[in-house]
Amino acid sequence: MQKPFERGVSLLHSFEYEEAGRQFQEVAANDPQCAMAYWGQAMSIYHQLWGPPDTPDLLRGRELAHKAQDAKAKTGRERDYINAVAIFYRDADPKTQDARAQAYSQAMEKVYRNIPKTMKPRRSTRSQYWGPVQAQT
Repeated sequence: MQKPFERGVSLLHSFEYEEAGRQFQEVAANDPQCAMAYWGQAMSIYHQLWGPPDTPDLLRGRELAHKAQDAKAKTGRERDYINAVAIFYRDADPKTQDARAQAYSQAMEKVYRNIPKTMKPRRSTRSQYWGPVQAQT
């Protein structure tokens, strides 16, 4: 399931969220214990460029983050990614978008610090997801 998972990640990086979500659903269907498949589904719910998620999306994201945590990550890095997305989806109140995005950003900073220096992405790309966004009113 590595190739389909990698395709899902590529689709996320291309802002093809719906297709990425379907790809991660396929991975989870074939391997229900793949924690990162649920992480990918949760990541694909938030379309940062189009605005913050609404309450149903936040509830779905929280459910998927919990599934990822329950499935048990295979590595410490996977666990850090899953914990970061769980932090973002910790509540379902759209009014907390800025606080959740800030907490997620801080959690991703930990992920970044723990990546070996030879594998680190450029700093400009590591925060492409979910930086603070002005809530739409």
